[in-house]
Amino acid sequence: MTNRYRALIMGWGSWVVNYLQRMIVPALLPLIIVTFQVSRSEAGMLMTATFIGYSLSIIPAGYLSDRIGRKIVIVGGIFLYSLTSLLIALSRSPAIMVWLRLGTGIGLGTHIAASNALLSRYFSSDEREGAIGFHESGANIGFVLAFIVVGLLGEQLGWSPIFLITGLIGLLYGLLYWYMVREPVPRTPKRLSFSLREIVGDCRKILVNRSTLLIILSLGILYWGRNGVCTFLPVYLVDSKGFEFTSAALILWIIPAAGIPGKILGGRLCSWLGRSTFLICAFLASSLGVLLLPLAHHDMILWGALILFGFFSNAASPLMYAHTSRLYEDSHTGMALGTVIGIALLISALSPTVTGVIIDGYGYTIAFIIVGAILGLGALTLGKQREEQIVRKMELEKAI
Repeated sequence: MTNRYRALIMGWGSWVVNYLQRMIVPALLPLIIVTFQVSRSEAGMLMTATFIGYSLSIIPAGYLSDRIGRKIVIVGGIFLYSLTSLLIALSRSPAIMVWLRLGTGIGLGTHIAASNALLSRYFSSDEREGAIGFHESGANIGFVLAFIVVGLLGEQLGWSPIFLITGLIGLLYGLLYWYMVREPVPRTPKRLSFSLREIVGDCRKILVNRSTLLIILSLGILYWGRNGVCTFLPVYLVDSKGFEFTSAALILWIIPAAGIPGKILGGRLCSWLGRSTFLICAFLASSLGVLLLPLAHHDMILWGALILFGFFSNAASPLMYAHTSRLYEDSHTGMALGTVIGIALLISALSPTVTGVIIDGYGYTIAFIIVGAILGLGALTLGKQREEQIVRKMELEKAI
C-alpha cells in the first residue's frame, strides 16, 4: 500500500475513533440525565463544553501542523481525548464531567485541519474532494458505532464503562497511527515555533478574504443545526415518541449512515450541479428534514426525515473544506482549515445549550422549528456567495 493511501485509510480510522468519542455523550444523555437528575439545558453543557474545546484547539492545531508536522498533532490529540475519556469514567460530578469534556474537545479538535492538510499534500486538487469526502465518511462510521455500542451496552453496563472502553480504544489507535502513517517531506522546511502574534497575523490574512468569511458563516450555521439536533434526538425519542432507551439509541444510526453516501457522492453531485447550487439544495433539504421531525407520527416519516437530514447535512461540509484548501497555498493549508473550521465551531458551540434551554421552556417542536429556520438561513448565505461569484466572473470576462 502506498503512503498516500495508508494516510487516507488511517486518517479515516482516526475519524472513526474521534466521532465514537464525540457522539457517545448524545447517545448516553438519557442515562446521564436520569443518573444526575439534571435539566436538558444542563445536560447540553456537556456537548457545549466539547465544542468550545474543539473550536479553541483547532486553530493552534492547524498552525502547529504546518510547522511541526501533521502526524505529531494528530497523534497528540488522540492521546489527549483518550486520557480525558478515562478520567470521565471515574468522575461522579456533572461539573467535573463538563470540564473534562472541555479537555476532550481540545483533543478532538486537533484532527480535522491537520489530517485534511496532510491529505492535501498527497492528493492533487482534482482528487481532493473525493479523498476528503471518503476521509470524512469515517466520522459517520464513528457516529454509527457510538449509538450502536451505547444502544447494545449502555443499559447493561451504565455510562461510565462506555467512556472507559472508548478511552482505551483511542490510546491503542494513537499508537497504531504513529506506526503506520508517513508524512511527506515538506516543500518548505518546517520550523519548531509557536508565536501568538504570528497566529493572529495569519488569521487576519485569512479572514480578509470575503469568500472565506462566507464559508465560515455557512459552516457555522450547518454545525449549529447538526449539533442541536443530534445532541437531543435520543432524549426526544424517549420523551416524546415513547421509544425505549435502546431503541432510541439504535435508530439514530440512520443519520450518520445516510451521511456516508452523502459525503462520498457530494463531490460528484457538486460537479454535476455546481458547488453553490448543490450546497444551497443541501441546506434546504437539511432544513426540511429537521422540520419534519415534529410531524413524524409514523415510523416511515421519521426514517425519511432522518435520512434526508443525514445525507444532505453531511454532504455539504467536505465540499467547503475542499474549497478552503484550494484558496490557500500548501504551507498555510492547515492554518486556513483550522481558522475556518475553528471559528465556525465557536459560532455553533452554544447550540446544544441554547437548544436545551428552548426545549425546557417551549418544547421540542419549537426547538426543531428554530433549528430548521437557521439551516434555511444557510441557504440564503450560500445564495449571496453564488451571486458574488457570478458578478466576479462577469467582471473578469469584461476585463478580458
